[in-house]
Amino acid sequence: MTHSGDVGRVRNEVSGVIEGLVVQAGVIHGGVHIHQPVPENAWRSRLIMTPILSMPRDSVAFTGRQEELQDLIDSATSVGSAPVRSGLFAVDGMPGVGKTAFAIHAAHMLADRFPDGQIFLPLHGHTPGQRPVDPAAALASLLAATGVDASAMPVGLDDRAALWRHRMTGRIVLLLLDDALSHEQLRPLLPGSDKCVVLITSRRRLEGIDDLNPISLGVLTQGQAATLFSRLSRSREDDPDALAELMELCGYLPLAIRLLAGRRRHHPSWTLRYLVTKVARTKDRLSELRAENLAVASAFQLSYDDLAPEQQQLFRSLGLHPGTDIDSYAAAALDGGPVDTTADRLDALYTDNLVDELLPGRYHCHDLIREYARALTRDDPAEDNDLALDRLLGYYLHCATSAGSQLPDHRADKALPPLPTGHLPDRLPDLETADSARGWLDSEHVNISACLSRVAPNQPVRSLYLADAVQPHLEFRGHWALAFAMQHTALDAIRSTSGKREIGVALTNLGRMQRRTGHHREAEQSLTEALAIHVQVGDELGQANALANLGTARARLGNYTEAADNFTRAKELYERLGDQLGRATALKDLGEVQILVGDYDTATETLTLAHATNIAAGSRRGEANVLIGLGRIQYLTGDHSKATETLNRAYALHSESGGRLDEANTLVALGRVHYLTSEYRLAEEAFTTAHEIYTDLGHRHGQAAMYKNLGRVRRVIGDVSAAVTLLTRAHDLHVETGDRNGQAEVLNDLGQLEKDRGHLPEATDLYGQALKLTLETGSLPQQAIALEEIGRCRVDSGHVSEGAGHLREALGLYRQLGLPEATSLAAFLDSLSTRPHR
Repeated sequence: MTHSGDVGRVRNEVSGVIEGLVVQAGVIHGGVHIHQPVPENAWRSRLIMTPILSMPRDSVAFTGRQEELQDLIDSATSVGSAPVRSGLFAVDGMPGVGKTAFAIHAAHMLADRFPDGQIFLPLHGHTPGQRPVDPAAALASLLAATGVDASAMPVGLDDRAALWRHRMTGRIVLLLLDDALSHEQLRPLLPGSDKCVVLITSRRRLEGIDDLNPISLGVLTQGQAATLFSRLSRSREDDPDALAELMELCGYLPLAIRLLAGRRRHHPSWTLRYLVTKVARTKDRLSELRAENLAVASAFQLSYDDLAPEQQQLFRSLGLHPGTDIDSYAAAALDGGPVDTTADRLDALYTDNLVDELLPGRYHCHDLIREYARALTRDDPAEDNDLALDRLLGYYLHCATSAGSQLPDHRADKALPPLPTGHLPDRLPDLETADSARGWLDSEHVNISACLSRVAPNQPVRSLYLADAVQPHLEFRGHWALAFAMQHTALDAIRSTSGKREIGVALTNLGRMQRRTGHHREAEQSLTEALAIHVQVGDELGQANALANLGTARARLGNYTEAADNFTRAKELYERLGDQLGRATALKDLGEVQILVGDYDTATETLTLAHATNIAAGSRRGEANVLIGLGRIQYLTGDHSKATETLNRAYALHSESGGRLDEANTLVALGRVHYLTSEYRLAEEAFTTAHEIYTDLGHRHGQAAMYKNLGRVRRVIGDVSAAVTLLTRAHDLHVETGDRNGQAEVLNDLGQLEKDRGHLPEATDLYGQALKLTLETGSLPQQAIALEEIGRCRVDSGHVSEGAGHLREALGLYRQLGLPEATSLAAFLDSLSTRPHR
């Protein structure tokens, strides 16, 4: 009751809920409903004595989500205590991820903790053929469920919400609000009691409710997906490989699994392999993921229809993106809009659970959603889609080139002339430092590879440039298989459409990756062809690059004379071009060949010059690589202390850059010093770590070398069986890669094993095979070892005169090479004078 402004008059105003038999009011505002107090008592009686039970039945096939379930149950039973201050829990996730099934399953697990009832209310935020439930209508249903009959139902939204909160006061009720559209739809439905728990499911992340506890569901794991399919399809077929492939085709999405399991259940003659073939071969995978009037595509369509037109356009653009994830810069390039606007639209798609945010600002589409988005682009003009991909390719090429220019050892004089820059977004990522450039390349190299594969047939020249721009980073990080595939794709695209210079660059890049991955013969062929093209077009830088890589391939094949000639010619070309880094690398590689043939004095001079050249060029990585070579000479000539010092300096320099191949190469050299100084445990640790890195990189030459070194360690500590296994693996890999010097080394090691076991004829045969290979390759150190061991076997067999002849040849080589083995071998030869000759 209030007083009016007129003197002597009183005006009665009422609003809200009025209970009692008599009400006097001059003005009655809308929304007031007058009713008897009896229904209140009746309602209280019914609520206390008859709990409200409207929860749907639980699914007996529910699978997985144990961690999320336990977190929810623990939180729901500790509402009010830190850190769980609110009883509101929102389960969100992409369409078809199983939000409702999860919430219902959790509700049944929590049921005994809510004696006053468990209420399920569908809000139809994304139900085909139904409009989302109006909050007032939803409140009417909730009030009716709690005993308010139609005649006592308030009319307005606010009054119904007030009555709902009043009815829930002091009650211990679990409320499940399923498929909510927005926080506006939800807010009036939330009870005020701190004893109630509310579970909400929504495709959207409900960021507008402050005290909400979010639970985001992802897809199932492979094992969970397989279990769910088996339960639903009732399949007992034992074909785990086919089942795993089928779950991958379903994207591990529960809705897709459920629909496909239903089809399998009603087609008992369908095998798992048949289903895999059926789903995989279709151009429209989503068309197979359906059953009756349910389909995965329909679930996606409802979410898409809720988007604003500009968000729909961006969503379709994401379907064109060939990669696995995207940031706002690449999305802006693809969509053709400003970066900040695109970032806001990506965030809106994230809110609607159509993309996931992997890292701040980086988003990912589920496979099936991306396929759905790609299907939508078929209705867009083809020229618009082509322009979008063209903008994306231009963006990646510009940024990859810019990032590459910031990396250590970047060579400004490129074999390819610059291309004009196309359309770019209004802002670009920060690529001003080596760290930011390396970080961008780390994030984008898989996307760049996917983009190249998509556009290479139509844009061969730009694809070649893109592959060329990212190759140094891929090599440094050890992504050799990816770099190999990209160069192969670029070459296939460029061969029939472009000039010889571009083909020569593509062949050089491919040959470089072929020799990196141990395909030395194939590399020699590619690089020989590349060299001929570069000579034909007069491209001296292209010639130098091809020669440098050709020399490495030939060194691996044991063609040391040709390899040394290639490196020398490359060095001279780089000198003429003023390319200090190229010259330093060619000198280092030439020094390595000189080590292999045992010319240690010349190798020391060459590597010392390479070291100074790298310092002048500012290449700390190149400096470290040269130190490894110098350290090798030191331990090969018996100066183990100096070698350790040199190699530790190399390791410290390589640690600054973080290159995995560099780390492995340094560990190998340090491991050799440990081996030669009888520190076998330390040697084995170093070789094992290096082997793991080489295996990750796909570096077959490195793997073979580590099998060899580990086999040597096993031999000297007496584990003959393991030594034979490891050395045999090393030999087989060296045969596969065509590394004849590597084969000779292993044959010498296997011969030593047979000699240790007293099998002199077998040992002599193995040493003989090694000697034949070293005579072909010109590797004097291994030739000396083979000659010495053949001689010792013949001496031990009683053929002293014949054996002494081999030993004298070996001694001559040791003295020529300046190796410490000469001293002990000379003493052994002197001792033979007392033995009877035959």
